Amino acid sequence: MTVTIDPLAAIERLNVEYTQFAIAAEGWDGVVAADVLYLTAGVPIAELNLVAAARFHDENADARIDAVVRWFADRDLPVGWWWVSPRDTPADLPVRLRARGFGDEEHVPGMLADLDTVGPERLPDAVTIERADDADMYRIACQTMAEGFGATSELGRAFEAFAPFNIGDAAPSHMFLARLDGEPVATSLGLVVDEVVGIFNVATVERARRRGIGRAVTLAAMLDGAERGARYAVLQSSSLGHPVYESLGFRVFATYRLLILPPR
Repeated sequence: MTVTIDPLAAIERLNVEYTQFAIAAEGWDGVVAADVLYLTAGVPIAELNLVAAARFHDENADARIDAVVRWFADRDLPVGWWWVSPRDTPADLPVRLRARGFGDEEHVPGMLADLDTVGPERLPDAVTIERADDADMYRIACQTMAEGFGATSELGRAFEAFAPFNIGDAAPSHMFLARLDGEPVATSLGLVVDEVVGIFNVATVERARRRGIGRAVTLAAMLDGAERGARYAVLQSSSLGHPVYESLGFRVFATYRLLILPPR
């Protein structure tokens, strides 16, 4: 496909928007600086304590890393996930992070799809998908997402604070809830910025996997993004979701390094 965007820059722009939501959400806090962004939900869960988009210089990188770690420490929290993009600087940022106790958690592919190549598909048997467009359904979607990720309900409650940014036609992000025989089993979320929809929070509970439900709920967020003016979809893929995303036309454009600082 002919791509007219920089997907690395698009994911970074989505992350900035996401962090700005977090700063405004109850219970969350964060910083969007010129050279880095970070956020927390105030609980010691790795995926709720995030750092990304580092643009440090050689001469100040160590001081800036220490300042970020100290910001979390001042709140009695560890740095959970530090996302390192191929755009991040300095080039030896992972080495500097490891020197401070960070360890490689995984390498995560960034993937891009052209929305012109997708269209509606028949849902799997006994499956329905709805946009979580009221407070009760959004709460159920957040708890389903947490279960699908194998996390505690605390993670779901943290994301419930994002309801104002997800509910209503004019909301920048929309969350989708899939049900199997009426029971909630899978979620996805699409955040539209400019001509790109970022796909997040794709999760399927274990009892409902390998039935095409994850694919269907991901496609729902993609099609909704296209209706809202997006031309491309981007995401960062787990190993479990990778073949599903490939089947929807996503292709790898870069690899992110995800490092974690274990709690002391």
